[in-house]
Amino acid sequence: MAQVDVDRIHRAREAVKTELATGLRDDLLAVHAPCRDAGPYDIEPASIGRRTLRNLALGYLMQTPDAEVAELCLGQYRTAHNMTDRMAALALIADSELPERAPVLADFRAHWQHDPLVMDKWFTVQATARHAETLARVRALLADPAFRSATPTRCGR
Repeated sequence: MAQVDVDRIHRAREAVKTELATGLRDDLLAVHAPCRDAGPYDIEPASIGRRTLRNLALGYLMQTPDAEVAELCLGQYRTAHNMTDRMAALALIADSELPERAPVLADFRAHWQHDPLVMDKWFTVQATARHAETLARVRALLADPAFRSATPTRCGR
């Protein structure tokens, strides 16, 4: 192949994910609910696996324009008892066209603005979002007072 059509590959991958999400919606919902952490944060492999499966299921579900799923994702963001679940929901919301997108990003920033490592996650979620406005958002984030280009992990220096 002389030239790889990256955009076409991406569109095909997203189409497959959407088809899977649509066809397996009920199964994915059935997986998501029982994988919620009921107690304190646990680093045991079984707990890590449940969080991973929960967030993978939510990621597939968010491929579809479904109000119930959008509310499920927003609810996970609002009620998460751990950063793994909160960040997974935040990333999915940042990728979306939900009207709550900007308020959720602002809420996260307001809550974590004094923690530089968590703010790095906030910047990353926005810079890697599959959203039409990502490039413009990245340009605006460069002027954000919490962004320091001298920090190697923020610019890849």
